[in-house]
Amino acid sequence: MVLTAGCNFISPQTTTEHYDASDGFSTNVGSVELRNAMVFTDNGDDASLSVTLLNTSPTARTVKFQYESLGSDKTITIPVAGNGETRRGTTGGDKQALLTGIGKQPGTLLKVYVQYGSATGKSFKIPVLDGSLKQYATLLPSPVPTIDSTPVPTGDPTLVPTDSATPTPDHARRRPPDHRSGGLRRSPGRGRAQDHASMRYPRPRTVTSATGSDGVASIFERMRLMWTSSVLVSPK
Repeated sequence: MVLTAGCNFISPQTTTEHYDASDGFSTNVGSVELRNAMVFTDNGDDASLSVTLLNTSPTARTVKFQYESLGSDKTITIPVAGNGETRRGTTGGDKQALLTGIGKQPGTLLKVYVQYGSATGKSFKIPVLDGSLKQYATLLPSPVPTIDSTPVPTGDPTLVPTDSATPTPDHARRRPPDHRSGGLRRSPGRGRAQDHASMRYPRPRTVTSATGSDGVASIFERMRLMWTSSVLVSPK
């Protein structure tokens, strides 16, 4: 007769129990499952939350993580699509969920409160780690780039005209006489035809006019020349 022990009928089966295979913490809040949540920091102040969110509902959720920062509560949000999955800081290429002023050194626990919509929230503690292990070296918080607001000049500066006029020197305003027109400056805008005509009919150098009774005489008497011109000609 062979006898067998029956202790397996009353002992718990550990293979049916859920546990975290990594260093993180896992829990469920409503229809959202949080998996392997950890916090990474190298100075005990700025940190990165590493977590995977699984939404078992067809409705999108915005999950809130509340923690204590420098003595007051601070909240970050992580959206997750309906029946979707969102990862934050689980690998070096993931988008990070940054925490500030946590005041926790590696090896301690950070208390967080997780909630979304009207669902009942849950408070739990997340382990705080550093990047000393090779698999965690790329999960430390990356600094947020700052934008320099100082404008950088490009190209040559643009000259802005002013209302003040630059005075013109006296020698630039005075123009020399035109000797071709008998000492009189030629008016602008006249063409070559008038220049050619002035060469055929030179202007008089000495002009005299009659005044007195000659200027008020009858029209028949005024048919004579009223203007007399004398031109000096060099003897040949």
